[in-house]
Amino acid sequence: MKKLSFMLTMAMMVIATTASAQFANSSKKSNRTTANTENYNRITAAYNSVSVEDLDLMGFSVGWTKGINIANDLPLYLETGIGVMYAFGELEEGVDESYMGVNVPVLFTYKFFPIETMAIAPYAGLNLRGNILGKEKWEGDDNYDWFDSYEEGGYDAKRFGVGASLGVNFDFEKLSIGVGYTFDFTEIMEETKVSYFTVSFGMNF
Repeated sequence: MKKLSFMLTMAMMVIATTASAQFANSSKKSNRTTANTENYNRITAAYNSVSVEDLDLMGFSVGWTKGINIANDLPLYLETGIGVMYAFGELEEGVDESYMGVNVPVLFTYKFFPIETMAIAPYAGLNLRGNILGKEKWEGDDNYDWFDSYEEGGYDAKRFGVGASLGVNFDFEKLSIGVGYTFDFTEIMEETKVSYFTVSFGMNF
């Protein structure tokens, strides 16, 4: 966990340092284009490749993001919002798994080249997640709930998780395309954490 926290801290420092350097260099140019620092909203749909330790799931998600400018003359933002992810797959032949979670990110992002038509926006921050559903279905209609106790056939899964998200968004006009990686600090089950890659498509407004 200390290693992951260090990675997250370094990513935030890189964003902040690069942003400051870009602003300092740009301010020396008399013909500098004024950065667009307006707040924004984004709606997204995404594909997720989800890993729950040895269990690989295919997932899809939808979400809403609010970007709030936190530096008057810099395109530096705090992003938060909410997203719902559903994933499914096979543990083994005849054993189907399904999962649903609600994510609330708290991210710092900086928009490079923040002109009206294009921006490159790396981000890093925390991800808070509520684990809503986890089901295991065996052939023959035997169903098990991840959140039941071991005695009831479940896995004693936790309802709340904390992790981190890293990635980058590419904005073209109002269209946004993003790639990212989210990983947990906390365990959903004993010695089991959730992580996933995301490819998203969104609309800024």
